Amino acid sequence: MTTEATTTEATTTEATTTQHRVLAGIDVHKQGTRGSSPRERNGETGYEQRSFGATRSEIEHLTAWLQHNHVAEVVMESAAQYWRPVWYGMEAHFRLHLSHPLQTRAPRGRKRDFRDARRLVDRLSAGDLEESFIPKPNREAGGG
Repeated sequence: MTTEATTTEATTTEATTTQHRVLAGIDVHKQGTRGSSPRERNGETGYEQRSFGATRSEIEHLTAWLQHNHVAEVVMESAAQYWRPVWYGMEAHFRLHLSHPLQTRAPRGRKRDFRDARRLVDRLSAGDLEESFIPKPNREAGGG
C-alpha cells in the first residue's frame, strides 16, 4: 500500500477560518509499507516518499515520520490482513481510513506503490473514497 500525503485547503461556511487537512497515504504489504507525506519547500508542496518494514519498530518509525510531517489523517490500502498491525499501531495518533484495493485499483500495468498512495489521498480529499468496515478487536477472547 502506498502512502502519499497532500495538503488540501477548505474554507468553512460558518466561520472565516481556513482549515488545512494534512493527509498521507500508505500502501501496506506483507513485507512492509510504502508511505508518502507532504513536504513544503520554497512555497511549493511536494511529496516525500519512504519505505518501512513490517515490524512493530518499523511501524513506530512510520508513525514518527508522519507526525514529524504534521500529518493528521492517514488513508491506507491493503489486501489480506496486512493492514491490521499498521492500523492498530497508528490508531492512537491519527484519524485513519481504510480502503479496499478493489475500490481504488490502478489501471492494468500502472501499479506503483507510491502512486497508489497519492491516488488514495486524492480520492479521500475529494470525498470519493468508500471506506472498509473495521471490526473492533476482541481482546477478551484473545483476538486482535
